[in-house]
Amino acid sequence: MAENDLRRYYLFAIRAMTDITGTVLVPGILTLAARYAYHNLAYEQLIFFISLPVVFGLSMVVVVKKIQRYGEEYKKLINSQ
Repeated sequence: MAENDLRRYYLFAIRAMTDITGTVLVPGILTLAARYAYHNLAYEQLIFFISLPVVFGLSMVVVVKKIQRYGEEYKKLINSQ
């Protein structure tokens, strides 16, 4: 039964899923929250619509790097058996 233990695979999958999901969602939520900080500015909508694609573009670069890192960790996890 010890050879068929899937716990470490499930933990790896949950860790990767939460890390990548947080990397996608948190910058968008922070950008939306920052919109209220500059609520009274003249170009409020323009600033928001420019900052949103910039933030998501940067977060996608980070997501790609994290996926590559998790791919390497997964290969190590598979090869450790």
